[in-house]
Amino acid sequence: LEQHYPELNETLADALLRPHRCYYNDLKPFLPAGAWLRAPALSGGAQQAAPLHGIAHVTGGGIPGNVPRILPEGLGARIDRATWDVPPIFRLIQAKGGIVDDEMYRAFNMGLGIVLAVAPDAADAVRAHLPGSFICGEVVSGKGVQWAI
Repeated sequence: LEQHYPELNETLADALLRPHRCYYNDLKPFLPAGAWLRAPALSGGAQQAAPLHGIAHVTGGGIPGNVPRILPEGLGARIDRATWDVPPIFRLIQAKGGIVDDEMYRAFNMGLGIVLAVAPDAADAVRAHLPGSFICGEVVSGKGVQWAI
């Protein structure tokens, strides 16, 4: 645990003990009571209502175990792994454990800690108020998670 790993730029213990990112403060402005997302207007005027279809906090079960839970019957998600950088700790775990990609994405969030399902026409407004956010995929017909690699 005290070994320094260059790819982590710290010890394994420090990497594993770092608190996870809390998403609440970032998402709080978008979470009023009810089923609507209140997206602040881009021009600074009145707020715009945009449907928030779901929020998946990606924990145990990884991406394929959490994202489908927020989608109605008959819909799945196509997630593009190329849209974000996997944190080095996950690559180290994978290499040291000899774990295949599919199992890593089933067991860990691989750096995609929260997923918002938002109407396509609201995505830009939501992203404008969530620094560092990005589009990682889309809702598609079917079920589960499909990977667009």
